[in-house]
Amino acid sequence: MSQETYSVLLVSDDNKVISLLKAFLIAPLFELKVTDDFYDASRLSETRNFDFIIADSKDATATDFAMNVSELDATVLLLVPSEHFEEVSYQVESYGVLTVSKPLESTYFYNTIKIAIAVHYKIKALSSQTIKLKNKMEEIRIVNRAKLLLMEKQKMTEEEAHHYLEKQAMDSGEKRICVAEKVIKNNIDKRISIHDFRVADCDGCINILFDAAVPYDVKTKDKELKRRIEELVSGAGITDEKYMVNVDIDRCSV
Repeated sequence: MSQETYSVLLVSDDNKVISLLKAFLIAPLFELKVTDDFYDASRLSETRNFDFIIADSKDATATDFAMNVSELDATVLLLVPSEHFEEVSYQVESYGVLTVSKPLESTYFYNTIKIAIAVHYKIKALSSQTIKLKNKMEEIRIVNRAKLLLMEKQKMTEEEAHHYLEKQAMDSGEKRICVAEKVIKNNIDKRISIHDFRVADCDGCINILFDAAVPYDVKTKDKELKRRIEELVSGAGITDEKYMVNVDIDRCSV
């Protein structure tokens, strides 16, 4: 079994700190990237996934940086001068940032790194469980929506709708969620058309906007139609969080 390599981003302009950490964080166990600029560190953390981010604190810039990158998957360590340790620790603890007192003491720092690795493994395990739970909940939500549509449109009972989805999945060799998504798609009125398609960039988020022309005799409420159409577009490969789909319902004559 090959040994895991941990990627580490160190932000510091203190040569003593850099030398000490280079002595501890050696290959092949660690892959160390060093920068002395917090702007550069922010850019690096956005373009690459690091397992650990270590920020050397001299002023509030490092503290703000540590709190900002705590939203990432990395385990964040903040090196803090001893005279400010209690104050800064209290400030960042709710962000899940680990604080280490300076000047660094070798044994203390070694033990902190061991704790950080343990925390890293725990976060990865919890993240994996959370993703599985979210996927399961999403599958249940979509399947239940498909059942309700079959009951509404095809006049099936709940048991009949359940067996229908199971049988379609078995016959087609597809997952139940795929069959359910097809049922939902097929139950949106095919007379609905889109127009005024446009794309807008708003604070780094790409908004995909369009209007849906819906005949007056379509009984489904606008709010429900909007939700279904937006989910269909989002399910068509637009899964990046930076994309947002927004549709306006425009009632019209056939």
